[in-house]
Amino acid sequence: MEYSILNCTKTHDIKLEKGTIINVVIENKSGNLDIFVSDSNGEKIYKGDNATSGNFSLEVPKTDTYKFSVKGSNAKGSVSFKVAD
Repeated sequence: MEYSILNCTKTHDIKLEKGTIINVVIENKSGNLDIFVSDSNGEKIYKGDNATSGNFSLEVPKTDTYKFSVKGSNAKGSVSFKVAD
């Protein structure tokens, strides 16, 4: 997801198998950016308040449907979640 100005919350749900690796790339050029990844029970497996630019990986702890949420306040940049090969 690339955005010029993000002043809302964008979410996407995806079913993932236990052990799946998600590569995350954040490029925050300005503004405030919060990122959350949670399971179907609302349990967060990642929480990034005021996220800064960077790359990291998440391992899915159990088979479930996960919600990926990106919340911006005057944020400019991009966020990418990709399943590792």
